[in-house]
Amino acid sequence: MDIQRDLSKLGLMLGDPEKYAEDMGYFKGKPEAVVIARGVEDVRKTLEIAREKAIKVTPWGKGTSVTGAAITNGGILIDLSNMNKILEFSDEDWTIHVEAGVVLDDINKFLKPRGFFFPPDPASSFMCSVGGATSEGSGGMHCVKYGTMKDWVLAVKVVLPNGEVVKIGEPLQKTELVTI
Repeated sequence: MDIQRDLSKLGLMLGDPEKYAEDMGYFKGKPEAVVIARGVEDVRKTLEIAREKAIKVTPWGKGTSVTGAAITNGGILIDLSNMNKILEFSDEDWTIHVEAGVVLDDINKFLKPRGFFFPPDPASSFMCSVGGATSEGSGGMHCVKYGTMKDWVLAVKVVLPNGEVVKIGEPLQKTELVTI
């Protein structure tokens, strides 16, 4: 089975598996194929073929993990780092809609002139992606006061193993006023 050939036939951009053989924690592995996703449709196509051929898929953000979370032996590794756009910001609702490959510091560079900041600040915030930081539950020095990624991600768009795209959650922060 030549998974790279099958992925290429779908018009997916392929990467060099050697480039993805190690993360920042020095965990090692080697994917059978690498898809460089340019958008949700590339993720959908990849997951559909992986399901059809019973091949595991591992997401890759920026490779800054020190836990081995982005490393795989065999299977398909899907690089989400090109999905790096800030899509929408609402200063009225205090929400920002970004793709998985956006670097955390880029969010804060965008928010600062608008009078806002995104509190999770892991040591790798200058190079880690939203997707990776979310999957790892990253926090940083501000987490004692403001919480970790789980406290700030209100909604996600995910591609299920069958290729279906679903939205989970709502970009609505609920607060309760307490009067004593």
